[in-house]
Amino acid sequence: MSYQRRLVEYALQRYGKPATATILADEATGIAISAGASVAVVESITAKSVAGHLRTLADRGRARIATRVRDEANRRAVPCWVPAQNVAHVDEPTPPPGVPAVVRSTRAEKAMEELMREAGEDAISTLVRMQAEMNAFIQRHQKRYNELKGVG
Repeated sequence: MSYQRRLVEYALQRYGKPATATILADEATGIAISAGASVAVVESITAKSVAGHLRTLADRGRARIATRVRDEANRRAVPCWVPAQNVAHVDEPTPPPGVPAVVRSTRAEKAMEELMREAGEDAISTLVRMQAEMNAFIQRHQKRYNELKGVG
Protein backbone atom coordinates (compact mmCIF):
# COMPACT_ATOMS: atom_id res chain seq x y z
CA MET A 1 0.00 0.00 0.00
CA SER A 2 1.37 3.41 -0.91
CA TYR A 3 2.46 5.92 1.72
CA GLN A 4 -0.21 8.36 0.64
CA ARG A 5 -3.02 5.80 0.85
CA ARG A 6 -1.91 4.76 4.35
CA LEU A 7 -1.65 8.45 5.24
CA VAL A 8 -5.20 9.12 4.01
CA GLU A 9 -6.54 6.16 5.99
CA TYR A 10 -4.68 7.35 9.09
CA ALA A 11 -5.96 10.93 8.62
CA LEU A 12 -9.52 9.64 8.19
CA GLN A 13 -9.25 7.62 11.36
CA ARG A 14 -7.59 10.44 13.30
CA TYR A 15 -10.10 13.09 12.17
CA GLY A 16 -12.80 11.17 14.00
CA LYS A 17 -15.88 12.47 12.22
CA PRO A 18 -17.25 12.51 8.66
CA ALA A 19 -14.93 14.47 6.40
CA THR A 20 -14.72 15.46 2.76
CA ALA A 21 -11.65 14.73 0.64
CA THR A 22 -10.70 18.42 0.91
CA ILE A 23 -10.73 18.32 4.70
CA LEU A 24 -8.77 15.08 4.72
CA ALA A 25 -6.22 16.50 2.28
CA ASP A 26 -5.56 19.33 4.76
CA GLU A 27 -5.36 16.86 7.64
CA ALA A 28 -3.02 14.53 5.73
CA THR A 29 -0.80 17.44 4.66
CA GLY A 30 -0.36 18.55 8.26
CA ILE A 31 0.47 15.01 9.36
CA ALA A 32 2.96 14.57 6.51
CA ILE A 33 4.72 17.85 7.27
CA SER A 34 4.92 17.01 10.97
CA ALA A 35 6.40 13.63 10.11
CA GLY A 36 9.11 15.21 7.94
CA ALA A 37 7.77 14.21 4.53
CA SER A 38 9.50 15.58 1.45
CA VAL A 39 8.27 18.52 -0.58
CA ALA A 40 7.28 16.17 -3.40
CA VAL A 41 5.15 14.05 -1.07
CA VAL A 42 3.49 17.05 0.54
CA GLU A 43 2.75 18.67 -2.82
CA SER A 44 1.21 15.43 -4.10
CA ILE A 45 -1.49 15.50 -1.40
CA THR A 46 -4.46 17.12 -3.12
CA ALA A 47 -8.21 16.80 -2.63
CA LYS A 48 -8.38 14.95 -5.94
CA SER A 49 -5.69 12.41 -5.00
CA VAL A 50 -7.24 11.94 -1.54
CA ALA A 51 -10.66 11.32 -3.13
CA GLY A 52 -9.10 8.61 -5.30
CA HIS A 53 -7.50 6.96 -2.27
CA LEU A 54 -10.80 7.12 -0.39
CA ARG A 55 -12.58 5.37 -3.26
CA THR A 56 -9.89 2.67 -3.26
CA LEU A 57 -10.19 2.29 0.52
CA ALA A 58 -13.98 1.99 0.11
CA ASP A 59 -13.53 -0.70 -2.56
CA ARG A 60 -11.34 -2.59 -0.09
CA GLY A 61 -13.88 -2.22 2.73
CA ARG A 62 -11.73 0.16 4.78
CA ALA A 63 -13.76 3.39 4.35
CA ARG A 64 -17.34 4.31 3.58
CA ILE A 65 -19.44 7.33 2.75
CA ALA A 66 -21.34 8.42 5.85
CA THR A 67 -23.27 11.29 4.31
CA ARG A 68 -23.07 13.91 1.60
CA VAL A 69 -22.89 17.67 1.91
CA ARG A 70 -23.79 20.24 -0.69
CA ASP A 71 -20.79 21.99 -2.22
CA GLU A 72 -22.27 25.32 -3.28
CA ALA A 73 -19.19 26.31 -5.25
CA ASN A 74 -19.51 23.28 -7.53
CA ARG A 75 -23.26 22.83 -7.10
CA ARG A 76 -23.05 19.16 -6.27
CA ALA A 77 -23.17 16.78 -3.34
CA VAL A 78 -19.77 15.87 -1.92
CA PRO A 79 -19.24 12.64 0.03
CA CYS A 80 -18.21 12.76 3.69
CA TRP A 81 -16.10 9.74 4.56
CA VAL A 82 -15.59 7.72 7.73
CA PRO A 83 -13.61 4.56 8.45
CA ALA A 84 -15.56 1.36 7.78
CA GLN A 85 -16.89 -0.42 10.83
CA ASN A 86 -14.68 -3.01 12.51
CA VAL A 87 -11.51 -1.82 10.76
CA ALA A 88 -8.35 -2.25 12.81
CA HIS A 89 -6.51 0.83 14.09
CA VAL A 90 -3.99 2.21 11.61
CA ASP A 91 -0.66 3.53 12.85
CA GLU A 92 0.79 6.74 11.47
CA PRO A 93 2.83 5.81 8.39
CA THR A 94 6.47 6.78 8.04
CA PRO A 95 7.09 8.99 5.00
CA PRO A 96 9.49 7.80 2.32
CA PRO A 97 13.01 9.24 2.51
CA GLY A 98 13.62 12.64 0.98
CA VAL A 99 14.39 16.22 1.84
CA PRO A 100 11.81 17.34 4.44
CA ALA A 101 9.29 19.94 3.32
CA VAL A 102 10.03 21.93 6.46
CA VAL A 103 13.68 22.18 7.38
CA ARG A 104 14.12 23.28 10.95
CA SER A 105 16.91 25.74 11.61
CA THR A 106 18.16 25.85 15.16
CA ARG A 107 19.15 29.51 14.81
CA ALA A 108 15.76 30.42 13.32
CA GLU A 109 13.92 28.47 16.02
CA LYS A 110 15.87 30.24 18.75
CA ALA A 111 15.18 33.64 17.19
CA MET A 112 11.47 32.82 16.97
CA GLU A 113 11.41 31.66 20.59
CA GLU A 114 13.08 34.91 21.65
CA LEU A 115 10.59 36.99 19.67
CA MET A 116 7.69 35.07 21.16
CA ARG A 117 9.06 35.48 24.68
CA GLU A 118 9.49 39.24 24.15
CA ALA A 119 6.00 39.51 22.68
CA GLY A 120 4.62 37.58 25.64
CA GLU A 121 6.39 39.83 28.12
CA ASP A 122 5.11 42.92 26.29
CA ALA A 123 1.59 41.52 26.30
CA ILE A 124 1.74 40.75 30.03
CA SER A 125 3.00 44.23 30.91
CA THR A 126 0.29 45.77 28.72
CA LEU A 127 -2.38 43.67 30.43
CA VAL A 128 -1.08 44.64 33.89
CA ARG A 129 -1.16 48.32 32.91
CA MET A 130 -4.66 47.98 31.47
CA GLN A 131 -5.88 46.21 34.61
CA ALA A 132 -4.50 49.03 36.78
CA GLU A 133 -6.19 51.62 34.57
CA MET A 134 -9.46 49.68 34.70
CA ASN A 135 -9.30 49.46 38.51
CA ALA A 136 -8.67 53.23 38.76
CA PHE A 137 -11.57 53.87 36.37
CA ILE A 138 -13.91 51.69 38.44
CA GLN A 139 -12.84 53.36 41.68
CA ARG A 140 -13.40 56.85 40.23
CA HIS A 141 -16.83 55.98 38.94
CA GLN A 142 -17.79 54.04 42.05
CA LYS A 143 -16.86 57.09 44.14
CA ARG A 144 -18.90 59.38 41.86
CA TYR A 145 -21.85 56.93 41.95
CA ASN A 146 -21.72 56.83 45.75
CA GLU A 147 -21.64 60.65 45.86
CA LEU A 148 -24.72 60.85 43.66
CA LYS A 149 -26.51 58.27 45.78
CA GLY A 150 -25.57 60.18 48.92
CA VAL A 151 -23.55 57.30 50.40
CA GLY A 152 -20.12 58.81 50.50
